Amino acid sequence: MEISKKMSKKSLIIFSPKEGITAYDGKGIKPLISAIIKNATMFQDAFCVDKVIGIAAALLFVYVKVKAVYANVISQKAIEVFKNHNITFDYAEKTSFIQNQDKSDECPMELLCKNITDPEKAYFAIKEKLQIP
Repeated sequence: MEISKKMSKKSLIIFSPKEGITAYDGKGIKPLISAIIKNATMFQDAFCVDKVIGIAAALLFVYVKVKAVYANVISQKAIEVFKNHNITFDYAEKTSFIQNQDKSDECPMELLCKNITDPEKAYFAIKEKLQIP
């Protein structure tokens, strides 16, 4: 499947059997959580492309029942989540953890979800952290 240059600059692309192709811009986990809040059903059995997938994003993808994901960068913990939930995944680069924006520490969402295994708990914890009602 070929992705146009315009689409390849998006931070999240969802290839949904129900909704077609949808793309989002933004930084961090916000495009993903916003898309889930807007229309979680479009993720069911979808193939998603995300620039960076850490444990928080992986748990969200499990929560909405995606079929497969591709990441430019993926964390080891995200790989473990996908393996544990039988979600097909591929990536360009693997890292031990996802860094925060200024690369001075671990991503706040990684830290938030580090000890969470339940995708639904992760969803509500992320919403609360981002102050999304």
